[in-house]
Amino acid sequence: MAKVNLKKVEITNYKGISKLSEEMDGNHFIFFGHNGAGKTSLMEVINRSALRIKPEDMANMPIKIGAKNAQTGIIYTVEKDGETTEILVDTVYRPSPFWCGNEDYRFKE
Repeated sequence: MAKVNLKKVEITNYKGISKLSEEMDGNHFIFFGHNGAGKTSLMEVINRSALRIKPEDMANMPIKIGAKNAQTGIIYTVEKDGETTEILVDTVYRPSPFWCGNEDYRFKE
């Protein structure tokens, strides 16, 4: 059976997170913060990358207000049969012209 570890998280303009780059030790991690600090957003990024959820399958576009797009990158290491492979899950979120979930991204006349 393969062992999968979280190695690095990078987030730009995702919901309330302007920029985050964090190396993980691959075992356990704990994050904490005040309400609105971005704890849930961080877990969403990790879950969506692990489940390979595409931006177009999301109900709400998670772009920080005022930003043109958002980007997330997660690096996993997979160890199997004595070999280690790194996997990058990189996602760019761009507003669709048909998406109207945020007033800032609606078509202006």
